[in-house]
Amino acid sequence: MLDGNRLILVEGVPGSGKSTMAEWILAEMQRTGLPGKLYAEGHPDHPADYEATAYFTPVAFEDICRRYPHAAARLRGLVEERNGACFVPYLRAARAGEVSGELLEELGQNDVYELDSVPLHRRLIADRWQSFVDRAVDRKDVTIFECCFLQNPLVVLLGKHNREDDAREQVHQLADIIRPLKPVVVYLAPADVRATLERARQARPQGWVDFVSAYFSEQAWGKAHGLEGYEGMIQFHELRQKLDREILADLELETHILEAPEQDWQAARTQLRALLFDR
Repeated sequence: MLDGNRLILVEGVPGSGKSTMAEWILAEMQRTGLPGKLYAEGHPDHPADYEATAYFTPVAFEDICRRYPHAAARLRGLVEERNGACFVPYLRAARAGEVSGELLEELGQNDVYELDSVPLHRRLIADRWQSFVDRAVDRKDVTIFECCFLQNPLVVLLGKHNREDDAREQVHQLADIIRPLKPVVVYLAPADVRATLERARQARPQGWVDFVSAYFSEQAWGKAHGLEGYEGMIQFHELRQKLDREILADLELETHILEAPEQDWQAARTQLRALLFDR
């Protein structure tokens, strides 16, 4: 049984089975009577991450409200003011058609994950995780996060900005922040990253393939390595799995790496059950 562990982090490259394994962990918790909640990738109410959230200084927020008077009331209803900054979580409003066109594009350009300033981005992410830990440290339930601990720092700081040292440092910083929750990292390590991504490409919409291919080939890391399209995305994630392993080895967090789980999912679940629930 989990022994005071209040945070489970499920990580791995795209298509490695993170979503399925995170859902299985939640089901096992429920079966054994452990209270908990899963926040999957892209959850609009993620307590430690930002999903489709724009960042503005107070002056810049007032300016955008002035320039879009028809949407000002909705923006003021969405804004969250913290630490002298304004955050606008716009995902639900965009899906509902409440913000669209030019305004939506501007919100996207000011997304926390699109900021040009690496120090500002790192500070906002660390503050968000610290706020989550401050709220969760005295609770008894277990929170499961899918992919935001390793994946997001490496994708953004390495893939977008080509700043490997910053990516490593940010993961270490987040590890220090979450230590009070006795976190457990579950890492899915497919034997063949290329084959795993190919299966993901066949299963997912073409729009996803086009977006991630462009992300890794058209930004700083891809340009620095002269990579293009889908092949650039594969090479990034082959490197990322290597870096994930290196970083995890240095973190001094409880970590369980499931090797080649795609070869026998039942065996992988049995192994994880023994590691998490039968101890």
